[in-house]
Amino acid sequence: MKRVALAGVLVAGAEVLLLDEPTSGLDPRGERRLLKELKRHHRPMVVTTHSLEVAAELATEVVVLRKRIVMAGHPQEVLTDLKRLKRYGLRPPRVTEAFLRLGQHYPLTPPEAARLIKEFKS
Repeated sequence: MKRVALAGVLVAGAEVLLLDEPTSGLDPRGERRLLKELKRHHRPMVVTTHSLEVAAELATEVVVLRKRIVMAGHPQEVLTDLKRLKRYGLRPPRVTEAFLRLGQHYPLTPPEAARLIKEFKS
């Protein structure tokens, strides 16, 4: 239903997409498919989400709100600031945590991790 609703908005020619929790209630496969569709359409988006994974996938800028703006900036900057995320009760994207546990000495965003994995496979 979410994909149908999104298709309707895109066909209508919306210049800006305003999305509130676009992946909530979706299974992992549905989430991946929806994110792929959203990234395919190069339109400005404002997305509210509790998922830092979704933010890492879609955002060109991230704003963390706690009754006011407490963090803002490029996704790599915001989503890898482990101390500040923890201060606000947030965890970095899972892939960042995984790489940290595997011994990487710097946090990674999902796109960076994907690049490293692709390099490793080559």
